[in-house]
Amino acid sequence: MKRLKRFSSVVVMVIILFGLYTCNDNQVQSKWNRRAIEIDGLYADWGSDILYNGKKGIGFGVANDSTNLYLCLVSADQELIHLVMRRGLEIKIDVPKSRGRIFKIDYPLGMGHGIRSEMREMHHGGKTGSRDHFRQNDMSSERMFNQQGNDIPALSDIQTEFYLYGPKKDEKRIIPLRNNLGIDINVGRSMRNLVYEAKVPYKVINEYLKLEESEMLTKLDLKFQIPDQQQTRPSGGMRTPGGGMGGSPRGGMNNGSGNYNGPRQRDLGDMNQSGQDFSFHVKVLLAISD
Repeated sequence: MKRLKRFSSVVVMVIILFGLYTCNDNQVQSKWNRRAIEIDGLYADWGSDILYNGKKGIGFGVANDSTNLYLCLVSADQELIHLVMRRGLEIKIDVPKSRGRIFKIDYPLGMGHGIRSEMREMHHGGKTGSRDHFRQNDMSSERMFNQQGNDIPALSDIQTEFYLYGPKKDEKRIIPLRNNLGIDINVGRSMRNLVYEAKVPYKVINEYLKLEESEMLTKLDLKFQIPDQQQTRPSGGMRTPGGGMGGSPRGGMNNGSGNYNGPRQRDLGDMNQSGQDFSFHVKVLLAISD
């Protein structure tokens, strides 16, 4: 009887520890930004603050100061890079008390987005083709995989706008990369790694999610994902590259200066992958200045 009770206690303890591990598995503590992080599509300035998951083939960094949130996503997985260039990437920021309001950014924009056509229609009216947009996506893809040179801020001078969704689900605006909102985004290539960097002011998040200042210290819910294929698939039926993205990335991860930086190994976040889908979900606790 005592042996049975002892066994039951061990089982309960294992269940509790497993629960604690899995709950903390997708939670990351933000670092207080004590240096100038430049949103340039490179990531040498992040140093060892990039948490790297060798099994899933991505790295993630998050920092904040008193006014801004800084994000960095890194991957050397060639299938994922092709997928991002073909279909784009979106990031959604949420909090537990957002009451159904949303804050979401689409950038880079996949080849199915006719954003330049939309810009022309907004300014001039009427229907226009998206040939220029496809040509620019081809240019950005070519530069992203060009072997000449290691560090390339690849997209900021080609794709010069992004989509900003919210605060209601059906609301969407086209915003230039150079904007007065204070949102700064860049996607580049560093030592064959795809590098996504973004800086988002708290005041913009608050404007969209209608938060109290104290609520910003709660868990921020971040989700990176490939936009729905039905929304981004071009009318010509262009095929996205096949294959999964399991295993470690080819060529390894290096910092933006070209030297291996030894990012900390950690099973961070929850990443789902199935065929042509990719999503990375993580909860972030904001840092407080000492």
